[in-house]
Amino acid sequence: MIEAMLDAGTFVVLWQQLIQLWELIVMICRFLWGLLRLLGGA
Repeated sequence: MIEAMLDAGTFVVLWQQLIQLWELIVMICRFLWGLLRLLGGA
């Protein structure tokens, strides 16, 4: 059952979603780090 659900197309879609999620997390962290530096006066 799991093998039938995780065919090549589904795997690619899931992988792309994971990459987009990671990029979003990195972007948020960079924004918060820049905001922290700005508010800290560094």
